[in-house]
Amino acid sequence: MADWKTLNTETIYQNKWLRLDEDTVINPLGQQSIYSHFELNSEFVSVVAINDDDSIYLTQQYRYPIQSLSWEIVSGQTDGQTVIQAAARELMEETGLHATSFEEVGGIYVDAGLSGSKGKVIIARGLSQATDELDQLDGITQAKPFPIAEIRRMIKDGEIQTPHTIAAFYIALEHMEK
Repeated sequence: MADWKTLNTETIYQNKWLRLDEDTVINPLGQQSIYSHFELNSEFVSVVAINDDDSIYLTQQYRYPIQSLSWEIVSGQTDGQTVIQAAARELMEETGLHATSFEEVGGIYVDAGLSGSKGKVIIARGLSQATDELDQLDGITQAKPFPIAEIRRMIKDGEIQTPHTIAAFYIALEHMEK
């Protein structure tokens, strides 16, 4: 294992969602350098909502950093709730769905090169439509189920490129195939 030594950490920016730190480090080659990283203020959940015919709900939302619409798995921070409470809240906010069961099936990092923040992958089943209202504040334009084969194609063809969606999908798929 490579040895890194942190000499100093300075918080560059912080808001209610994340903190950006800049560390002065000695890297494995013995050189002093800067390593910038962000940390989410709470754990996150990625919710793979599976209906009775094994289709998976995706949300389409406008993502400001890429200036484009993106199809994604339901996801968000826990904001002080348990992972399951947050999964239920995010599912309702982003799809209008209620689920009767939630199961934690894995974990993922946001991006291990940029952050130590972790999240949980949750499978939600027993879905029913509770409301037609979607979280427009987050730019969500629609939510709908897709067959597994269609999601695989969307990933292969580059229509889905968000790491949390791809990772959560394949973690859930592996769990479903057991």
